[in-house]
Amino acid sequence: MTARRCLTLLLSALLLAPASAQADFSETPTYDFKGEPSCLAPTGAPGEVAIGTTSGARLLQATRAGFVPAGEVKAGEGFTCGSIVARASGAGVIAGTQYYGDSVVAVVRDPGGAWSEPLSIATREGWTPQTVVGAVSDRGDVVVAWLEERSRPENQIRVRVATRAPGQAFGPAKVVHTTTGMGYAQGIDAEVSATGEAVVSWTALDASAKGVPRVMTNVAIVAPDGTVGAIKQVELARSATPSLSVASDGRALFAYVDDSYVTFIERPPGGTFGAPVKLARVTDPGGGAAIARLHDSGAAAIAWSGNYLMQVRMATRPGLGGFRPPVTVAKGDPLPKDFDPFWFSPTFAELSGGITFDNSLFFGEVLTLTADGRALLGVTARGAETYVARLAAAPLTGAAAISAGAGGEFDVPLLTQPFVLADGTPALSWITDVGETRFTLHLATEGGTRPASGPAPRVRFGAPVHRVLDYDDALRLPFTCSGPCSVRAHIVGHEYSDGLETRFSAGSGELRIYSNEPIAAKGGGTVRVRVKYGAPDSVDLKTQTLTVRVTRSSKREPRITGLKAVRRGGSIRVSFRLTDPPSYAPIFISGSPKRDDRGNPLVITTATAERRVKSYRVTLRPADRVRYVTLRTIGEASLPARTTVKVR
Repeated sequence: MTARRCLTLLLSALLLAPASAQADFSETPTYDFKGEPSCLAPTGAPGEVAIGTTSGARLLQATRAGFVPAGEVKAGEGFTCGSIVARASGAGVIAGTQYYGDSVVAVVRDPGGAWSEPLSIATREGWTPQTVVGAVSDRGDVVVAWLEERSRPENQIRVRVATRAPGQAFGPAKVVHTTTGMGYAQGIDAEVSATGEAVVSWTALDASAKGVPRVMTNVAIVAPDGTVGAIKQVELARSATPSLSVASDGRALFAYVDDSYVTFIERPPGGTFGAPVKLARVTDPGGGAAIARLHDSGAAAIAWSGNYLMQVRMATRPGLGGFRPPVTVAKGDPLPKDFDPFWFSPTFAELSGGITFDNSLFFGEVLTLTADGRALLGVTARGAETYVARLAAAPLTGAAAISAGAGGEFDVPLLTQPFVLADGTPALSWITDVGETRFTLHLATEGGTRPASGPAPRVRFGAPVHRVLDYDDALRLPFTCSGPCSVRAHIVGHEYSDGLETRFSAGSGELRIYSNEPIAAKGGGTVRVRVKYGAPDSVDLKTQTLTVRVTRSSKREPRITGLKAVRRGGSIRVSFRLTDPPSYAPIFISGSPKRDDRGNPLVITTATAERRVKSYRVTLRPADRVRYVTLRTIGEASLPARTTVKVR
């Protein structure tokens, strides 16, 4: 299964249903670039968008007519971008590593000034920098924070920071925290106030004790002179990424999802973080991810999304005080009838090293507050047959959000991020992946303008490459284009199916359409294929429905037979056979005291289905209370999702 197919089918299953679009919200001309979408984001300066490069950053200015190049910033050879952020005053910082991790560097811009030369902040010194972030205040205070690791003499993780006053040099790098026994560091965040005071947060997986690894998130306050204050530590039930926001006066808001609740802690200017406050319950079985944004006035917004059902909600406040009741930004999917809570159980989390669903495709830096009192949230949303980039705008007074969508004709919109143009117009940017190293950056705004599309390419489809399909085969359709074209197709009547191919010149190509169910029916027949095509950057598409005759091959689908569970002292020997095994499929075997383990088994082990292996034996231990054994598979639709037998 290709990466594109996995991504498409995953998003088909999880993404949101869109709200109605505003008529005046339209897409502008796109911007193509090569490389990696490192650090790609609106910087925070009005209309400014940055793309990280191997030598620094490329800056663009977004307007209602599209993107305008705004120069290159050099950060040195072998640069790996960590973050690019700026403020409305023009102050900015580009932070990352140089020479592939040998040193931490930054490039800074003071209000109204130009970008500096690369500034060396710290060298490797036996520790390898992993993740670098930077932050800047309106007056030009800068903090750069990073996680670094070493394995000798023992496995350790260290957090370091360096700060800079406006117009001054960086002070010496300071160690915020050093720890041992961590499985791995998950992320770091940093913000800085206009007083020069910085707040740093980081999250790591603690695997030092037996049982489920603990997810620990930490928040530290760093004084302008680099002195590190007391560290506040919060243990999370899941590995959901928390979110930090700091106002100019030093007020800080830190939000996270824990134990099925959106929770936040807040710090007054010059004070310490208070007790956790539960804001709203998250009913999603996969937990959720939250993001917080704080305005200098004390106004704030916290948005969150369920990791599985993907409902999006947001709570706001117009100033200091309590948050208004949450509003629903986008409805989530209903819980499937065949939902299995096993995949979200603590036992499975322990088996997978504490890693659970992380909504990284949806959540990132996707929430911003505007000067006119609105919270802007960007999401990727599921439409009828494809996906759209969606902008939700909610007044901080707590009124319902207004939603507008664009794009998504030929690919999944990713890194969907809201911001405002220089004239205050709300805007939304996102990228689409059109090749191994080729990306397209999109922009949509209120009142956006786009040149009229030229003539659509002529596209002709041929007979399928194979009319006899195995149960797991894609439908392969050859096509020819008279010019550059993108072609997308779905199998009519299939819940999740998709195929996409782009050509950048006239010629022939092959469209492969994948589905989560067999495309060809037993006994043969026809399938209807709905095709959309046009120029790669077109929003004016041609639609055609093809009727294709295919039949199913004699290849048999995999089957599990002879599942047995036999007690042997304090353990249970589990055996089974795979008839016509697939090439690869993970298998999970668990034991419980009842037939329905309700997603919380006592013990679990794994096996892997392989083409040449037909017989399997595994052992469950300890198994004193186990009375039933359940076998589950994932990634192979033809195998049963769950089979349970009683222990003999």
